[in-house]
Amino acid sequence: MSPYVKRTVTDAGGSKSSARQRGADLIPSSITRPVNVLFIEGAEDDLEAIVHELNGAGIEFYSECHISLPAVGAALVRRAWDVIITDYKLAALTAEEVLSLMRVSAQDVPVIVVSGHIGEDEAVSLMKQGATDFVSKADLSALVPALARALEEAESHREEREAMEAIRKQERFLRELASGMGEGLLALDSDWKLVFMNPEAERILGWRRDELHGKRMHEVVHYLKADGSPFPASECPCTMVASGSSRHQVEDDHYIRKDGTFVPVSYTVTRTSDANGKRRYVVVFRDRTEQKRAEQELRESRRQLRELTAFLQRIREEERTAIARELHDELGQMLSGLRMDAEWLQRNCTEQPKIAAKAKAMTALIDSSLRTVRRISTDLRPAVLDDLGLEAALEWLIGGFKNRSGIDCRVRLALDESRLVEDVAITVFRLVQESLTNVSRYAQAGRVAVAVAMDAERIKVEVRDDGVGFNVDAPKPRSYGVLGMRERVIALQGNFDIDSRPGDGTCVFADIPLARGVKQALD
Repeated sequence: MSPYVKRTVTDAGGSKSSARQRGADLIPSSITRPVNVLFIEGAEDDLEAIVHELNGAGIEFYSECHISLPAVGAALVRRAWDVIITDYKLAALTAEEVLSLMRVSAQDVPVIVVSGHIGEDEAVSLMKQGATDFVSKADLSALVPALARALEEAESHREEREAMEAIRKQERFLRELASGMGEGLLALDSDWKLVFMNPEAERILGWRRDELHGKRMHEVVHYLKADGSPFPASECPCTMVASGSSRHQVEDDHYIRKDGTFVPVSYTVTRTSDANGKRRYVVVFRDRTEQKRAEQELRESRRQLRELTAFLQRIREEERTAIARELHDELGQMLSGLRMDAEWLQRNCTEQPKIAAKAKAMTALIDSSLRTVRRISTDLRPAVLDDLGLEAALEWLIGGFKNRSGIDCRVRLALDESRLVEDVAITVFRLVQESLTNVSRYAQAGRVAVAVAMDAERIKVEVRDDGVGFNVDAPKPRSYGVLGMRERVIALQGNFDIDSRPGDGTCVFADIPLARGVKQALD
């Protein structure tokens, strides 16, 4: 039979418009557009009856009719069909073959079997093979409702396929996104069992996804503490998101690789839900091995720098002490000898007034030089610090500051010098000395309070003024005096801080352990 093609809706009784008007009340609400119908029917009168039924319902459709398997296959390729209406059995083609062809071609087109010679068992078999519905040729009035149901079901399947395809595309995108992440990612179900892990997580942990799928991750990668003792899941920080906040971050922890070694990690755990409202957890973690190594190298570099600073400070103090001793002992003695000679000349040249006057001037110049030598020697290393100790040296230092600056200075000292080592004593003295120098130069203060006190383990220094102050957070030129104080304190494993605000004075604070600290390690 040649293809039967119908592009308009007409019947024997009138025009297209009149047919549509007469069948308007019969068209199911689900049929809202022209329908593409592929007929497989060998009997011309049966085909006309089916077409008449559709026309009678006012359905607009385009149709073709074929009776061989190759022709049907070509039609399926050529056009997208909304429904196939087929006879149960033709000379060259059966409904089973049509259904088999649809399965092979993977086209989801509803198939309605229309036949007058089929039993209930055959109808059930066809439905199991994929037929959408069965209509008897003896009762074609059931065709239009069957067609409506088939189209509605096909539309539902199409929407479902589109939704599933959208979900698959989204999942594919998320997997590609997760695969490209520089961090490890674990997706866990409500029981903390693994659902997904990305390639970076596999690389860090040494496990493949299929090896861990469905396993509780804590029992695989987080079951030991850093000291090797058991780590119960109830103590794991991740459990905080199960009943508390929806997100928890841990900066320094560890996971256990497949080979049993620890890997330092930082991670974030987030509680979320899937499309069905079931609780899920997402863990994003980063391998901190290189960061830890860099931090260790930085700490070692800083330790070496502190040791070098302490060593240089000690050498500097030793050099200052040596220079002060040379100035006091050698140069001071030589100047004292010159003064004695100048006085002898002055006494024995009374008959020569010019020589006597010159000798007197020489004596005054030598006296001035001696005072300068003593001042320089004292600034380099006050003898009172070595001879009488820290407390006497601080009282001498603060007394001189009050006399020179005229600033009221209150002092509170509570020291047990029997427990002071030289490095700590020198550092405290230099801290107070530098702080008072800064007050006299910059603070414009009217009052200064100095407090130095010891307890069983530490010595604390505080120098507070009521001057103009400054913003400690504001960018400013590097202050080498403050930097030197800080380095001295840190070299002894102490703490140093400056608290100041514009118009509210400045407080310099240091807290130094009484142990020898870095110097002990150097010795």
